[in-house]
Amino acid sequence: MKSASVSKVATDTLALVLSSGAATLFQGITTFGLSKLLTTADFGAWREFVLCGTFVGVLHLGFADGLQVAWCSPARDRRAPTLGSGVRVLLSIQGAWVAVGLGLGIVAWRVEPFPFFFPTVGLFALTWNTSTALQFYAQCRERFGQLSTFVILYPALLLAGVAVLVVAHAATPLHLALAACAAAGLSSLALRARDARADRDATDPAPRLTARETIGLGLPILALNNAMIGMANFDKVAAGLLFPPRVFATYAFASVLVVFIGSAIGAGSRVLLPAFARQADAGTLETATTTSTTASLLAWSVALIGYFPAAAVVGRFLPKYVPALPLARSLFVASLFLALPQVVHMNACRALRIERTYLKWTGWLLAGALVAAWFVGRGVGLEGLAPLAIVVGVAWSASGALLLKRRGTRTYTGRAIAATIWCAVWFTVATWALPPWRAAAVYILAAVPLWSIAGARARRRFHRDREPR
Repeated sequence: MKSASVSKVATDTLALVLSSGAATLFQGITTFGLSKLLTTADFGAWREFVLCGTFVGVLHLGFADGLQVAWCSPARDRRAPTLGSGVRVLLSIQGAWVAVGLGLGIVAWRVEPFPFFFPTVGLFALTWNTSTALQFYAQCRERFGQLSTFVILYPALLLAGVAVLVVAHAATPLHLALAACAAAGLSSLALRARDARADRDATDPAPRLTARETIGLGLPILALNNAMIGMANFDKVAAGLLFPPRVFATYAFASVLVVFIGSAIGAGSRVLLPAFARQADAGTLETATTTSTTASLLAWSVALIGYFPAAAVVGRFLPKYVPALPLARSLFVASLFLALPQVVHMNACRALRIERTYLKWTGWLLAGALVAAWFVGRGVGLEGLAPLAIVVGVAWSASGALLLKRRGTRTYTGRAIAATIWCAVWFTVATWALPPWRAAAVYILAAVPLWSIAGARARRRFHRDREPR
């Protein structure tokens, strides 16, 4: 990458990661507070709603992804729907799903985790998918400041809503779900505020893409994105299907402890998609993928430190969730192998226009992962699902790296593999044998040489890029 391009990507990524850090703080306060105040059954029901919320993107039928394709085209496709017309079509699609949710709530109320579960999921789909389109517009215009504001605003508003419900003694799963819908809708205003001029080009005589054409553009991406989400959540889906909310709450709580890494994954993915597209056109994609893989590894090695204070807080204030800590250890290790496909491999495949092949590979892995999770969950219980997540994550990362290598793009180095094994082994040994604070000291001492070497190399690269040519 050219130094100016690297600097911009680094700045944008840093802004989104910092905003993700602030958002994670709000999410952590919300989650830890609710886990303390709610019964395990209510907390599990609330987390089932959150899990369903991660899959509501399928309900826009690919329309939002089609908007992203049109808006992000290098030539700023003049046939792309305007922001206003795209949002209106999206609202009509989602309104229909709200009606479907109401129907399901009437005929299938006996299987709902809490009353009005299906209609509330439909309402959340309406607010969140509309927000997604607005996020795509900001992303394609590289307005990452807006995205950073949204990333912080949504969990902040949700925390405020939860606080009001707790004070009013009304923090039921249903009311919490409605608060999430309201937070998604209100925070989306931050994405729209700076785009009041977006519809000025509507006078262009070129015919716009129809809704059907836009959905056709987005369907392959929708399938890929939901395959990615499925891979990241297959173990949680199995746990939610196999166990009642009271038991599911333990696994849900363990997965919540890894929320910061998930936020960082989303931040990196938003920035790297347009960046990778530029590098593919310039013929320098391999440099971008190897650099991004190394950066993801370093970020993960630092993020692992988050386990130690979380474990200390759980042991001190949330003893009923102490059984979640062994699960969380495995999920922290697995998080790297879930990050690389989402941050690096998917965006590189999209830049090379081989996302359909990647989708097939991921689809087969997802099917196998769900079957394996079903049998492991039934045979071993919750304790077997988290280690399975590591095995599936390694297989997923390896398959993506192999596909890109076949297309002439390397994504990793021998040093990166060695550093990954080093960090994973020391983290596992320290957390297994020692109390949180001693384990933190051992892990940090083991990781310092890795961070020092990476810092020295970054400084050398920085000074080399500044030298006159």
